[in-house]
Order: sequence, then structure tokens, then C-alpha cells
Amino acid sequence: MAILWVFTTTCSFLATLAIMMIWLFPSTSDFTATNPFWNGLGDFLDNESIIPMTSWESLPKSSSDTAILIIPYREPSQTYLAALRRHFDNGGTIILADDYGYGNMILKSLDLPHRFSESQLVDPLVNAGNKMFPLVTHIDPSPLTKGVSVLALNYGSAILTNKNSGLITLASSSPFSFLDSDTDGFRDPIEPQNLHPVVAYGESNPGHLVLISDPSIFINGMIEIHDNSQFISNLITAFSVNNSLFLDTSLLPLTTLDRSKNEFEAIRTAFGQVEIFIPVVLILITVWTYPIWRKKGTRH
Repeated sequence: MAILWVFTTTCSFLATLAIMMIWLFPSTSDFTATNPFWNGLGDFLDNESIIPMTSWESLPKSSSDTAILIIPYREPSQTYLAALRRHFDNGGTIILADDYGYGNMILKSLDLPHRFSESQLVDPLVNAGNKMFPLVTHIDPSPLTKGVSVLALNYGSAILTNKNSGLITLASSSPFSFLDSDTDGFRDPIEPQNLHPVVAYGESNPGHLVLISDPSIFINGMIEIHDNSQFISNLITAFSVNNSLFLDTSLLPLTTLDRSKNEFEAIRTAFGQVEIFIPVVLILITVWTYPIWRKKGTRH
């Protein structure tokens, strides 16, 4: 019985320790709201004008008063696409920031001709010390680019469009850049150097659309580089009512750690406060092991 008690107590202690580690250790996922590291959105969400969107029901009733930033790294459901289509058709604003995610699936569902190239934008000359980090220096005047001279990208892509699409290019890469379709890092004859759109704006009666071909400008490690923060500030000013912009978190990437944290968050919410949650876990463990250590204490 003593061996069983020791085993049970040890397992309970390890389980509690695991819970505490999961609870306290921050997420390391790309674009995660709770990630304080270089690849997270912690600094972006420190801006009180950015509101995480947890469900469509959490949005204002009027779509025309609502701008949603979407970073589509998880495949959207048909229910999601239908809700997004209603938002857009009712005059809502969609800011779609993507490189190799599901942005094209969203654009197709909106019956829009524009696409993300899904090939990496490489610039061997105009870059931030690495050809995979292009600097965007061709900036056209607009409310979104006010005060912006240079945008810094991080393994970004480009926007594919044409002059008759109704999409207005606001920022383009340098004429030395190319789309590396075969991912070898070098320019081949079928990969001509050219200016490539990376930020564009369009209207679709009555919805508004902003396309950004690299969501990395929003992460902690990139937000303060060159004029990225000014561009983000312009987005908030131009498309938000009451100086607020919604960030859709439902399509951001999730790791096992993130899912575990979400589950514990649901439990914590049920108890109301973290100060209550932790003692409750300890009490439950004590209750689970009480019959064993009680028997041990009464045996003589």
C-alpha cells in the first residue's frame, strides 16, 4: 500500500507540475496572440485598438462599421467562408495578410480575381541583409502609406493582379526582386526581375479589401523595423470605427501547447479566477489520494 501511495502521490505531483508548466509557459507558435517571442503577435495586441475576434457574434451588428484582419494559416470552414462573404457583401472591410496560407481560398470564396503568388519574394539587392528579407521601397501615396517610405518583409510573397481587376497597388518591391517559384534561392530565366505588388487596396461595392503579401510585418520581431509600425497605424486609422480593428484569431496556427492552454483556459473561466483554479487543482489531487494515505496513516 505504501508503494501505491508513493506512486500515486508522485503521479499527482507530476500532473500538477505539468499543468502549471502548460499554464505558465508562453506559446511559441507563429502569429500567436500570447507569444511574446520574435514570431508572435504579443506586441501587436498590446495596442488597445486591436481587439481579438473570438466569434462572429462578438462583432458589431453593422458590417460597415467593422474591419477584420485575417491571417489565414488554418483552412477555413465553409461556415466561416459564408459568414465572411456576408460581412464583405454588407460593406465590411477585410484586411487579408497572407503568403503561403489559405488566402487564395478566401479570395476565391469572395469571387475575387486577385491571388497571392504563393512563391517566395526574393530581392538580392534591396534587402535587410538577406535576400529573403526584401525591402519594399516603391510606395504610392495613399492614406494607408502616409509617412511610409520603406516596408520590411520576412519570407514574404506577392500579389497577382491585373490592371482591369479594380485593385490598386499601394506598395511594390524593387525592380531587382523576383518570385522564386522553384524555391532554390536563385533567379532562373522563367523568374524575371520586376516590381511585385505587396500591398493593394480595392472596393467591391460596398465591401473594402486590403491585401498584404506578408503577415510577418505584424510579428514582434518585425513590427518596429523601418516603417512597418507606421503602416499598421495607418490601417487602424483608415479602417476602424472608434479606433478599433478586429484580429480574427480563429485561423491562426495552433500547436499542442496552444490547444492545451485553451482547454485549461476554459476550465479556468469556469472557476472564474486563476487564484481559485490552482487551489482547486491541488484540492482535487488531495481528494484523489486521500483514501490511500489515510489507510497508510492508520496502519500500525
